Amino acid sequence: MRLVGAPIESSAIEEFGPYRLQRILGEGGMGVVWLARREDTNTLVAIKFLPHAGLSPARRERFAREIKTLARLKHPYVARLYDAGTLPDGTPWFAMEYVEGIHFTAYCRSRPVEERLRLFRMVCEAVQYLHGQEIIHRDLKPTNILVESDGTPRLLDFGVARELQDVDEPAALTRPGLRFLSPAYAAPEWMRGSSRPPMRRPNGCAMEA
Repeated sequence: MRLVGAPIESSAIEEFGPYRLQRILGEGGMGVVWLARREDTNTLVAIKFLPHAGLSPARRERFAREIKTLARLKHPYVARLYDAGTLPDGTPWFAMEYVEGIHFTAYCRSRPVEERLRLFRMVCEAVQYLHGQEIIHRDLKPTNILVESDGTPRLLDFGVARELQDVDEPAALTRPGLRFLSPAYAAPEWMRGSSRPPMRRPNGCAMEA
C-alpha cells in the first residue's frame, strides 16, 4: 500500500482497516497527519503516521510514548485518542479525534477581551489537568490549540510531551526531540538541553508567551 511519504492525489484514496484516507492535514519531523473517515461509524478522524524516514529507534520510542500519553488523557479540552496500530509494512499510526477549528491566535483576533480571557482560562484548565496527570506538553503554542466554532479549545500534538516520572530518560530520546520544540514558547531549560527543568515551569513559559 502506497502511503504517507508524499501527498497522494485526491482521486486515489487509500484505505486500511475501517479507515479511508482523504487528505493530508499537516506534516513535520514528528510524523504526517491525515484526515480520514472511519467507514463503519461514518466519522472523521485524524490519523498520524510515522513514515519510514523517521523510523529510527529513538523516534519510534517517542511515537510510542505519544500514544501512551494520549491514552491517559480524558478531558474535554484535549483531543482524544481512538485507536492505534502498525501497518503491514511496519509503519506505526494512531487515530484520534478530528478537531475542526481555527488556531488560538486567529480566533482571538476577532474576539473581545472578555472572550479571550474566557478562552485563556479554559486552556489553563487543560494545562492544570495535564499537570495533575504528571504530564508536561513541552510544545504548547497557539498553533497547537484549535478553537471550535462554539469557543471550545482543544490541545493537540503531544509528540514531545513528557511524563514527570521520565525526567531521567536517556539522552538519545531527550536531546533529538529538542529540535522539534518552538524556541519562542519553550522553557529556556529545555532549549539548553536540561533534562530536569522545574516541574511546572515549561508549560508556564508557553502560557506567558
